[in-house]
Amino acid sequence: MVPYLKGSRLWPYVSGTVPKHGDTKVERVIRWEEINAQALSTILMNITPNVQAGLDCSSAKTAWDSLVSRYAQADPIAQNLAQA
Repeated sequence: MVPYLKGSRLWPYVSGTVPKHGDTKVERVIRWEEINAQALSTILMNITPNVQAGLDCSSAKTAWDSLVSRYAQADPIAQNLAQA
């Protein structure tokens, strides 16, 4: 999913590189919310409803971070090094 999000120019919103503006300019806030919603819906369309039910969908980044913490598997090499 990461390559698709990057290709669609949504990854900066998912990764948090483009955080929500504390800006008072309404146009910037609206634009951020539109792109964030697009990124979030892309994520949600690619996971099952039972997984969706347990997510905090306040932002694409929050949903992504929740998925990563729940489903990411540690690299076996890193696990072996940590155990050694």
